[in-house]
Formats: sequence, structure tokens, C-alpha cells
Amino acid sequence: GNLSGRTVPRHRLLRLYPQFDSVSRSGETPGGSSSYNAFLAKITKQFSQGLTLLASYQWSKAIDNLAEGEPGLSDGFRDYSKVWIERAISAHDIPHNFVTTFVYDLPFGRGRRLASDLHPAANLVLGGWQVSGIVRFQSGAPSTIGTYGFGAQYPNLMSADALKVENQTPEQWFNTSAFSAAAPYTVGSAPRRLTELRQAGAKHADIALMKNFHPTEALKVQFRAEFFNLTNTPQFGPPDASFGSNTFGRVNGTFSAPARNVQFGLRMDF
Repeated sequence: GNLSGRTVPRHRLLRLYPQFDSVSRSGETPGGSSSYNAFLAKITKQFSQGLTLLASYQWSKAIDNLAEGEPGLSDGFRDYSKVWIERAISAHDIPHNFVTTFVYDLPFGRGRRLASDLHPAANLVLGGWQVSGIVRFQSGAPSTIGTYGFGAQYPNLMSADALKVENQTPEQWFNTSAFSAAAPYTVGSAPRRLTELRQAGAKHADIALMKNFHPTEALKVQFRAEFFNLTNTPQFGPPDASFGSNTFGRVNGTFSAPARNVQFGLRMDF
């Protein structure tokens, strides 16, 4: 066998099972573990003054020791005899997620709370307006610490608090000096992912302004002006978290989310 020769390579004697060259492990082999806990609050309310509201907030935490196998998330064990050191937050961990949608009949015009006695000509301009929207605020996904050297090796981390910078910018997303190279033949202390090292969160608002007309009793006409990504807020992509990279700690782009888009429409119901 591998140990029967006159000489044996030193690296083989450092293995737990030196008689084996390698052990193949398929993707279906059990061994990963995960947990997910969440708190969800939701409110649905139709108010008497023309406001309909649906809002939800989710506070959650996802933890695992192995990636889901999605592209770019193929983590490897640093030490197959100590797989528990890989336990960290998941790639899909989103701790905060708030979404609200609403429809509001503006209180102007005939049959409304204000200016209900408008002249028909004035009501044609000022009455019958609605505004609706979907607004989302969401935490960013965690960034994967980059590997270096041989295999899936991560650097040492001073502390998670040391990652914070006073003024976060795309040029300096986190404090790169919080990381240092692990000593040769040792396992770095940095986890696979940290909740303190995330890409930018989502801040998104889609708003629509609608005007309803009733030219006849059987005909309803609606004019719509829709504003997608109303504030035109960019969402920065993940920072370069590959230790040793020339752009380590920098954000090099944004997501391909559409910029502000405005469209108009006319709808007739009869």
C-alpha cells in the first residue's frame, strides 16, 4: 500500500488516515446542517377615510455550515474533522425585511371629505385621484470571505467590531486591516460570513398616481402615471471580500436593477 515503500512523503504522515490517497465525496453525501428562525408581523387595515394598507415586517436569522450549491456559493470545509467551525450565517440571511403596500383615495372632490361641493368642471380636474405604492426596506445579503492559498482557507479576523468604518463609502466598505493572513498550516479564524459584512440593502419605492373619470354611468376611464424606483436609488453590489485582492474592501459596481422608469397608461372599463 501507500506506506510500504522505502520512503514515505512527510505530508502523508500528517494525515489522519495516511493509508488513503483521497476520499471522494459526492454532492448528495449528508453532512450539512442549517437552522432558520423568524418573527413575522403583518397588518392589514382598510380605513374609513379611503386608505387601504398592507404592511409586513420580518426579523430572521439563517445559519448553516455549508452553502446551498448555488453558483458562487460553493464553500469548502477547511478541516473535515472539525466541520463545526464552518457554522456561520447563511448566504441568504436577511435579518430585516419591511414591505408595505397601500392605496389611498385623495380626500378631494365630490363625495370626498374635502371640497365635496366642487363644481363639476373643477371636480373633473381635482376629484377622483388615487395614489398607491409598494415600498421595501431590506437588509443586504452577507458577503463571503474570500479564500487564499491552498484550498478553502480564510484569513484571521481581529474582531467583527473592527470591521466598521466611520464613513462607509464604496471605496472603503469595511476596515480591511481587521484581517490578517493566517500562519502557514493553520486555519484562519474568520468565519465564512459575518453579519457585520454585508452588501448594501434594498431601498425601493414604486408609486402610482391615478385619476378616475366617469363620463357616463356605464363607462369608467382611468389615467395612470407609474413611477418605478421613484427615488432612483442605486443598490451597491457586494464588496470585494477576497483577502489579498487589489480591490479588497471596495465595491466595484451596482446591481442591474432598473433606474427610475416612468410610464403612463389609459384604461377604459365599460
